[in-house]
Amino acid sequence: MGKGTGSPQLAVHISPQSTDFFAENVTHEVLAIEDAFDILKLYRTFLGMDGIGINVCQNGAEAIEAIERLKPKVVLLDMHLPSVKGETIYEYLKDKHPGIVVLVVTADEALYKEYRERGKAFLKPMDFGSVRQEVKELFQR
Repeated sequence: MGKGTGSPQLAVHISPQSTDFFAENVTHEVLAIEDAFDILKLYRTFLGMDGIGINVCQNGAEAIEAIERLKPKVVLLDMHLPSVKGETIYEYLKDKHPGIVVLVVTADEALYKEYRERGKAFLKPMDFGSVRQEVKELFQR
């Protein structure tokens, strides 16, 4: 757990084969930046069906460091995060790491429409099968 935060440490490992939900020091090509633990568990389940593990970051303030350290292929980005807005992280990714695929996830319909026109976006509550298929296709390219 992070010091005094009650939340998992930055970029913890979620492996589809692991019985330990949080194991540190493992890097995957998917980074989920999401503050809702239940959604992280669903990502684990659905992506794990294809053998895809994820790293997670539950705080916008830690997201930039996680991106720089992990250099993921895909980022699942919640737009409403503690500390730093998802929009800020999105712009950072597009400016500094244009090769990283960003899949925006939001419950805000206006943000969904805006980011759907800029790339891939999913509206919460979402069909996790669609997210799974999108990520799977990215890895098959």
